[in-house]
Amino acid sequence: MLDKHVLLFTSFAKRLARTPENISEQFLVVSEELFQDCVTWSRIIALYALAGRLALYYRENNMQKLAESIPQCMAHCIAGKIASFVIKNGGWEQLCVEFPPKKDLSVKVWRSLLVTGAALGIVAALLMVHS
Repeated sequence: MLDKHVLLFTSFAKRLARTPENISEQFLVVSEELFQDCVTWSRIIALYALAGRLALYYRENNMQKLAESIPQCMAHCIAGKIASFVIKNGGWEQLCVEFPPKKDLSVKVWRSLLVTGAALGIVAALLMVHS
């Protein structure tokens, strides 16, 4: 999600970073707004993506203390509605069921190369045996 919407998350992170003295309160307000109507796995992922982008922004701009404060902000956000949702909906394992990781293209390429190589090896061995 972060890769797909990098401009949106970066823009949002910059806006949150303008007043770093109260980042915890701001982050909590954002999370409350995000989950105002309902809690969904997609919204939880969006919150984590925002937190990750915000931490990266702080680190890239030499604000290490603020980057280190993001996990604590997340803990406060998760403690309420999100924790209840996760528990009622099968735990964190269910997130992997709802959003299975996409297979990396390089894994598919290597797997097909391996199968092709094995098949060619078998054909070569058969040709050697029968010649």
